Amino acid sequence: MLNSDRYSGRIRMTAKKLERFGKYLLLDHILDGGMNRIFRARYLGDTASKICAIKVVLPQYSKDPAFKTMFMDEIKVTFGLLHPNIVQTYDYGTHSDQLYVAMEYCDGRNLKEYLDKLRERKFVFPVEISTYIVTQVCQGLHYAHTLTDKLSGKEINIIHRDISPHNIMLTYDGAIKVIDFGIAKAETNSEATQAGTIKGKLSYLAPEYLDGKELDVRYDQFAIGITFWEMLCSRKLFKASNDIAVLKKIQECKVPPPSTINPNVPKELDEIILKSLSPDRENRYDNLDQMNRAL
Repeated sequence: MLNSDRYSGRIRMTAKKLERFGKYLLLDHILDGGMNRIFRARYLGDTASKICAIKVVLPQYSKDPAFKTMFMDEIKVTFGLLHPNIVQTYDYGTHSDQLYVAMEYCDGRNLKEYLDKLRERKFVFPVEISTYIVTQVCQGLHYAHTLTDKLSGKEINIIHRDISPHNIMLTYDGAIKVIDFGIAKAETNSEATQAGTIKGKLSYLAPEYLDGKELDVRYDQFAIGITFWEMLCSRKLFKASNDIAVLKKIQECKVPPPSTINPNVPKELDEIILKSLSPDRENRYDNLDQMNRAL
């Protein structure tokens, strides 16, 4: 892999040094998280190779027992997930005292990046494309919600808890993938939520979370409803000058029908979105399969 630059009238070729990470060759540094770094990598098999993404946990966190427990909770949730609308986990372990997880590589951008670019250009997602994206997310999450342990037959009861445009990938070849089950709740979790901490992005929380109720799969449905509304209206649903004001708006849960902002939205779609955004979860769809069928 070579880079060239013009220097003193000549073309100078400089080789890019690739780093080996156990059985993987790190190709590109994609991004930095607060506690990890993500790379595009090639799995170096004996007879075949594969492009994947590797999340490498920073050394100081890899040595922390509490973080290790949280990391293993995520692995327990994601390792058994096998669905075309969920990013697959391939491998995990420790290399050079650093925890890592190897995942399916998505060649694309997350939904937030698309929304930001469209707003910048004064465009709105077409209704048909928005609906298609949401149906794919519903299918992937309904699969996760209803997953059972293949050996025991026990329900795993996965709730993602962090659905937002950040965690929906749109690949360049048209696939829709849900990513980042890092704070997902499941029967396999060993970590207890610390009192006074909020898990998930503030603007995508549901009223029952703020009321301290036990969460169920309808929690993810509310976040999907917010995301759908924002795609159709090209603006944030729960936006305010500070965090307390955002939380107050979520509790009030006054949601204007999308058609009042975007006249291209049919009334039938208004009804589906407003049902998914009911402040009382008993008035939402029982599950995402029902919502998907309605769409």
